[in-house]
Amino acid sequence: MGLGDSGIALDWSRAILATLAALCQVAIFPPVEWTALGWVALTPLFLAAPTERSWAAVAVAWLFGTLATLGLVAPWLSPALREFFGTSFLTTLLALVIVSQVAGGLPLAVLGVLLARGARLSPPARALHAAASWVAIEYVRVHVPATIPWALLGSALPPSAAPAQVADLGGVYAVSFLMALAGAAAAEAVRATWSGRRVAVSSRSSLRGGGGAVVVAIALLTATAIYGAVRRNTVTAEIASAPTLRIAIAHADLPNVRRQSPQAAPAALDRYLELSAGAADADLVVWPENAVNLLLEDNPELLARITARAGATSYLVGAPRAVPTATGAVLRTSALLVDAGGVRARYDKRQLLPFAETMPALRGAGRAVPRGFAPGEGTAVLIAGDARLGLLLCHEALFPALARAAVREGAELLVNLSNDSWFPPGAGPRQHFAFGRLRAVESRRALVRAANGGVTAIVLPDGSTPIATDGTTPGLEIAAVPRLTTLTVYTRLGDLFAWTCLIGAVAVAVVGHGRRGARGH
Repeated sequence: MGLGDSGIALDWSRAILATLAALCQVAIFPPVEWTALGWVALTPLFLAAPTERSWAAVAVAWLFGTLATLGLVAPWLSPALREFFGTSFLTTLLALVIVSQVAGGLPLAVLGVLLARGARLSPPARALHAAASWVAIEYVRVHVPATIPWALLGSALPPSAAPAQVADLGGVYAVSFLMALAGAAAAEAVRATWSGRRVAVSSRSSLRGGGGAVVVAIALLTATAIYGAVRRNTVTAEIASAPTLRIAIAHADLPNVRRQSPQAAPAALDRYLELSAGAADADLVVWPENAVNLLLEDNPELLARITARAGATSYLVGAPRAVPTATGAVLRTSALLVDAGGVRARYDKRQLLPFAETMPALRGAGRAVPRGFAPGEGTAVLIAGDARLGLLLCHEALFPALARAAVREGAELLVNLSNDSWFPPGAGPRQHFAFGRLRAVESRRALVRAANGGVTAIVLPDGSTPIATDGTTPGLEIAAVPRLTTLTVYTRLGDLFAWTCLIGAVAVAVVGHGRRGARGH
């Protein structure tokens, strides 16, 4: 049976399209990274979902969200759960089911409702509404408590790509909108063709059909490409004339057994000191999150090993710390700025990893591991010499608002300390890095990333990546990193674009529901 404005008639056809869209969604992210496919990855979903039968649209979107989430996270989450929590097969399976629904199935089911409400719009308006609805769901996903904004559509593009440059206007959400719009316009063109319409872009009638959606998408993408090229050249010139900070990034691939116990911590510290031996002329040496897995400030002998090496060079070290409170003390996972005089400044992680960092204790491999961390407070900016560093620990780099807040506090560059040793090699560490890269473009700040067992990299404000390791070979990366102070539109206005999409998508849904109810009477 053919495709008309009402969508696919056969339910099995909808299921096939939803599955195809999920496969495309998985393929555009690491480890496959067919990023060009991202422009039409959602086309099968948008072909199947816009129908006035809300239950059908919900079912299609739910199936897509569930399958895409499982395809993206199951290969690395299953072994990570067993390694971190020591979970059984059944517990791991249950966790995957929960994650697939919280992060994928349920949010995307809401997308199905929005798409159904916009089914009666003209094709150009329907394409715009589909893209806005996609962004609305992404924005909600980012702000749902106890979740992580994994695999936002816009993060599939390399940050150096011209379309990705619009992130400095509307954040990752603006890039997601463009990619979703391209997919929706392609769906409208296919729907018009399959229903026997002629798609002639030059004719007036085509502007009311699938061709009109294509014209709108091409116009916006062309404007985006021009803006991106100009913006990239401007920022590249700004980088060339900016003051720099010479940074050395020490990265290792220490297995968890060599970091977790107090007995192993001194050896891990010595390993990072060994890797940092060539950093004498650097202004700052950066170690990964949890490089020293004990209370460094309560172990003066170990702290003295770093201060003896530091001299005029500051060391940024990932380590937990105990913070006194009125009822005792709380643990925080932190970054400590150390120089020859000791610990000079501290940043405490604000966005804790759900469950992994919010449980009182874990027990595995015959040992108890405390994980009851408390979220940090105060500034995210540390001052090393005269440079202002905006700190992001581990998955905090996935939250645009955290990076934006640090830049508004005066950060001249962003520093992301991560420990990816819980991931198996491959998809997990590469996804973790890829999903945070756009922070550099959004904020017009260099992003310096130091990881244990993951990708160590530098992403410049124009999106170029002069340094990116594979995470498996220990070493020391040294580079002069630009310090910029320009505030982007996104830094100033925040999520205004995402809010506009959210309000627009909901408004169409409400109006569409009201009209449907009126026809029912």
